[in-house]
Amino acid sequence: MLLKIYLQLPPGVAPSLCVQQGAVPKQSKHPICLCAQAFVDYLEERGVTAELGEYIRLFAEDKTSVEYQAWLQRVQNFIVS
Repeated sequence: MLLKIYLQLPPGVAPSLCVQQGAVPKQSKHPICLCAQAFVDYLEERGVTAELGEYIRLFAEDKTSVEYQAWLQRVQNFIVS
């Protein structure tokens, strides 16, 4: 099961109604919670798991770090020359 879902809630709806400890409650009657659960089910049916999400997050962090280091090297080369 996915551990985090980010939703834009309508005004006046507290996130605690829909998300408890990072998971969508199965028995909620709130329509946004039902939509969130349907979305989680949709992703899980297609193999999108929490592990995949974590891999993508780590990959993106690494890519950002590599790009930043390359940029710093180009700045250093520019200043030296």
